[in-house]
Amino acid sequence: MGLFNFFKKNKADNTPEISDRSEKNTYADENSPLNMIAEKFPNSKIIGNSLYFSEYNLSVKAEIGEINNCNGRCSVQIIFIMTHPYFDEELVESCAGIGSSRSEAVKMGTVNFCTSVLTFTLGALKCDGDHEISSDIMNSKAVFRVPCTLGVLCMGEKIIDNTDLWELLKSDISSYLGRKKAYWVKLFAAWTGNELTCEARINGIVYPELTQKLSSLIPKPDHQINYGTCKQFVLLIQKDETYKPCPYTKDQVQKLTYNAIEKMFSINSQQKYEEVMSDIVSSCPVKSLGFELSAFIPEIYCQLLLNIKDGDSITAYNAETKTTVSLKKSQLCSYAYIENAVYRYISEKSPSKEQNLRVLSISSRFNAVNEAVMNGSKIEDLSFTSLIYTVENDYEVW
Repeated sequence: MGLFNFFKKNKADNTPEISDRSEKNTYADENSPLNMIAEKFPNSKIIGNSLYFSEYNLSVKAEIGEINNCNGRCSVQIIFIMTHPYFDEELVESCAGIGSSRSEAVKMGTVNFCTSVLTFTLGALKCDGDHEISSDIMNSKAVFRVPCTLGVLCMGEKIIDNTDLWELLKSDISSYLGRKKAYWVKLFAAWTGNELTCEARINGIVYPELTQKLSSLIPKPDHQINYGTCKQFVLLIQKDETYKPCPYTKDQVQKLTYNAIEKMFSINSQQKYEEVMSDIVSSCPVKSLGFELSAFIPEIYCQLLLNIKDGDSITAYNAETKTTVSLKKSQLCSYAYIENAVYRYISEKSPSKEQNLRVLSISSRFNAVNEAVMNGSKIEDLSFTSLIYTVENDYEVW
């Protein structure tokens, strides 16, 4: 039977749920973290529900999540949202706090944010040092300024000596940088007994291959560590000499993605497929975005519905020159925007089984998974390799 009976009518069971920050619990004094930050930074000023650093042109908001009480201890999760003209999207950081009271827990979460993120963000925005890291994107170079001061937040026993997470991974991180003005890298490693846990995020997204690389670089201690963690946040800002502003925004990509999905619902023949894809490309502000929408939407749709593991890499295939270029998803401004928009569309609209299959029928990955299942493979044992998409000579990565 394959996968074509996998979906229930009007419900995509494996579609991830989306949490919207606007739906989080808030409290009357939810801005108290901002008051605490303002006390530490006297040159900042609270305006409405934001804390503004005029010297840096940086705004910070805070949202307090659900507060839990257990055995006389209070725990809270605080979401801090930073905006700056350099940031293509909000910089979001979640910090936990624990204390004997709500105010004590909020204070701890706020101190964690200031210590691990805010201090180094302000430093990076003012830094004019000579330390750089560069990335090659289809024969074009982007050069980023590395902050003058790099800090590491450690708790418990020491887990690495004479270096930090950034130094271990920076040569690999360079291949993940694209054309955005700013990239924020968050690295985490923890030993608990004999178990190592790592995470590598770029602009809030976990990249499994980069995470695996980080895990392989953490040296195994010569004695058992009961508990030790190391966290590092690095804000990279592209130099003006190589920066080219993206010709579209996240909001534009979301609207174009929604429209493209609904156009794909009408595909019922090869002729209709060609018409729809041509329409998608022509509706975009730049042709390159059209190539990416038409190629990525069906494959992301498949990956989200079937919940199959995916990697960090993609490959652009030029059908005219018969050449390929290997890239990371993070190097394309559009990829995360498209992925987020597909994610939201499926959750918000709950497309029917017939609509899902219209999109999946043009997914090369879905056809490969269907064939594997027909041959006896289990979906939970499958994983996707690098996504290949077709481009033309005038294709440009943004």
